[in-house]
Amino acid sequence: MFAHEPLAADSPLWELPGVIVTPHSAGFSDGNGERVARLFLDNLAAWQDGRPLQMRVLAASEA
Repeated sequence: MFAHEPLAADSPLWELPGVIVTPHSAGFSDGNGERVARLFLDNLAAWQDGRPLQMRVLAASEA
């Protein structure tokens, strides 16, 4: 969380090496926990098998 949201486009936080800026969630919907657990387990299996992960966000240097 930041003092002012959304984070300004010119904030130096966007360019910090090793930092990933993501939105925070203000609440949960029905079934959210199950969806998160399924995504985690699916990504764990993919990682173990050497397959691409779902919903991966690339760093600017990777894009």
